[in-house]
Amino acid sequence: MGVALELHATLPYGSTTPIPEPRILTPWTSSVGEKLDKLLTDFQERKGKVVAIMGGREEPRIETQCRETAELSLTGVSVSAFQMARIPRDWDDPDRRKVEKDNSEELSRIAWRFRQAFDEWTKSVVELGNWIRYSPPPPDTKRLEPWFEDEEDDNEPGTIH
Repeated sequence: MGVALELHATLPYGSTTPIPEPRILTPWTSSVGEKLDKLLTDFQERKGKVVAIMGGREEPRIETQCRETAELSLTGVSVSAFQMARIPRDWDDPDRRKVEKDNSEELSRIAWRFRQAFDEWTKSVVELGNWIRYSPPPPDTKRLEPWFEDEEDDNEPGTIH
């Protein structure tokens, strides 16, 4: 049985931001990938060869929206992952049922891994938000609206209410 995990992070409804430059997005996707690989990538080997893939993840995806000016804006990020779990068989023979292993420990391990992956994802998304918020915009970026400071009158006191 495969257990799927979808991790999403989106901006508030209707909000967008410019797609981060590769100098921001590339290290972030690499970092989040490494963190999730440690928790979610799982395989079985025999004699040095991989015989079963028990867990893995896809590459992080960015979700975009196209503006009227044909510019793409970031609306969210996501990643998908899976873990395999053995399903015990239901035998007709009562003696065979006793021999078949219960998978509750395995399911608990998967739940723990998913919880750890969720925590790492949350930290990584906060980090990406900070990088986007505090990195200077590219030189050719046009402002959609004037900065608050540009609207202030120099002759009036600078108070904010």
